[in-house]
This record gives sequence, C-alpha cells and structure tokens, in this order.
Amino acid sequence: MSRYTVVPKDKVRRVIIVTYFRAGSSFVGELLSSTPNTFYYFEPLKMFSGNARVSGKAVTNASALVNHLFRCDFLRAPHYLRWAYKDDDFFRRNRFLWTLCKGQRPVCFDADVVTQVCSRASVHVMKVTRLHMSHVRDWLRSNPDIAGSVKIVHLVRDPRGILASRRRLHWCNESKSCVHQDTLCSELRADLDTFEELRRAFPNSTYRVRYEDVSLDPKRESLKLFGALGLNYTTSVSGFLDTHTKPRKASALNPYSTWRNSSAVTFQWRTKLSYKDIVDIQESCVDVLLRLRVSTGSNGSDTWILSVSDADGIPQSASSSNRPGFYIVRFLFSSSQLE
Repeated sequence: MSRYTVVPKDKVRRVIIVTYFRAGSSFVGELLSSTPNTFYYFEPLKMFSGNARVSGKAVTNASALVNHLFRCDFLRAPHYLRWAYKDDDFFRRNRFLWTLCKGQRPVCFDADVVTQVCSRASVHVMKVTRLHMSHVRDWLRSNPDIAGSVKIVHLVRDPRGILASRRRLHWCNESKSCVHQDTLCSELRADLDTFEELRRAFPNSTYRVRYEDVSLDPKRESLKLFGALGLNYTTSVSGFLDTHTKPRKASALNPYSTWRNSSAVTFQWRTKLSYKDIVDIQESCVDVLLRLRVSTGSNGSDTWILSVSDADGIPQSASSSNRPGFYIVRFLFSSSQLE
C-alpha cells in the first residue's frame, strides 16, 4: 500500500451508476472499475432491501451510507462491514481493495484498512439498483461539498429485456413488484424525468447509456462513456472488453456472469417472453419505450408486437403477425436520438 499516496478529497472522481435489476449493471460496473486505482462499491444498498428499491426510513439510512462510503469513512459504517463480511463477493469485486489486502478476510474487512485503501483511490465507482433517481438528486443537494466531483450515469435497458431476465430468477419472483411491468415502468418514467432535471442542472456531470448500445458495440460505447466521465481508457479496459464480451462455457448458463456474448443476450426477450407478456409490457410502457428509443436490430429498427387496438393512432409501418389480432410494428430511429 505504501506505493500509493493518499488522494486529496477534492481530486477524487466519483461515479454513481443508477440503474435497475437485470439491466446490465454488473457488466458496466466492472467495466468502469477495470481501471487501476479504482475503488468499486458493488450494490452496497442491498443490505437495506433484497428485491425492491428502498423506501421509507431506509432511504435516510441508505443515503447516509452513500455519504460515508464516498468519503471513505468506514469507521462510521461498521454495520455495512459486518453485513458485507457475510458474503465477500461484495468486496471481492473491488479489485483495488482485494489486491492490496491480499484477499485476507480479517484484513479486507477491517475499517482502518479499508479506509486507508479507499483514500488512495483516485476514482470511486458505485453501482446502485435500489435508489430512485430522485433520491440521488436529493443526496447531491445535501452534499454540495462533493457534489461537483460526482458523475451520474443512468443505465437503462428495454423493459422487455429487463423483465424477461427478472422472471427467470427465484428471488425476483418472490416479489410481485419485481416482475410486474407497471412497477418497473413507473420507476423508469420517474427516473427519466428526474434525470432530465439533473441534466439541466449539471450538464457536464450526467450521462445516459443504453445497455443495448453497449452490448452491440462495446468498444465504441465504452470510449464514449469513459470520455464523458473524464476517465482514462486504459489497456486494462480494453483487456476487460476482450475477455468479457466473449462467452465462456462455465458462464453460459449463469445469469449473474459478466462473461458472455453480450450481443446475443441483448434481444433474447423476443423468444423468452410470450406474445401476451410482450403486449402487456408494451401497454404499460409505451411512453417509456418511445423515450428510450430502444433499437432491436443493427438497422436501427425497433420491433414491437401490438394488438390492433394498441396500434391506433401511432405512426407506423405494420404487417400481420402469425397471431390473429396482432401486428408486427417497426419504428425507425437512431441511437443518437436518445441524447
């Protein structure tokens, strides 16, 4: 550790990835943390909620924890260290910490040691799926001394893809809200609104990225992402992309693996969801889908399956599907329209 010097607090760059369960956030989080001297907080708020976003008093506790972590104040977060100790995967993903503490659990979870390592990281990356964008906005307002060093990444994904993935997982199926399109699209809708508010207030500190774009062209989108965040695109980042965008046999069936053929996984919802599921999701999320401008093909077309009644009044080119009463609808737009 002696070869790393303490980074002045005003020189630390902080990144919060605000996203959703099964939106590709583990991949993006590991991507951003693949640069040297990066301290990675993997899902620290899971201690407050398992399969839903935090609410009520938990919001206050979660915001306080974010505060302590981004300030490397682990002495004030003993409950977090005790919780993370039960499953070292949360800290093992922090390669900077795990390397310096040599994977020795008593050392890696010691508050003094973690604080020392954290204070030597020039970049802090935190991935959260359990905070609403409005909670992040309120946290920024409450911490003006470090708000200027924080970049907000809004990672979004086609809700059809999110729900197709969620409905395969036991822990998510235990919660109706986790697998229901109304809840997801309500969260997306509110986050999109709040993000626009943040983008107006902090135009140089906000960036939205679509999982579909990253999966179809990982290098191009990664270069754009790192450039927007002011982070160095190093050889370690290139190495991460070279290995993690190609599937390994052992990880092919693991829903939590970040080693996979990203482009092949992106649009599996088209075969994993039934016609009824797709129509139900699109009825609940039509405005969200249009705002996200999600593309499902290399030609920039977005394929929707809509019932005849849903199709009324929407500009489209439609053809009959192989299911009576349904149409295949394609909208054309480019990825640049999202920005």
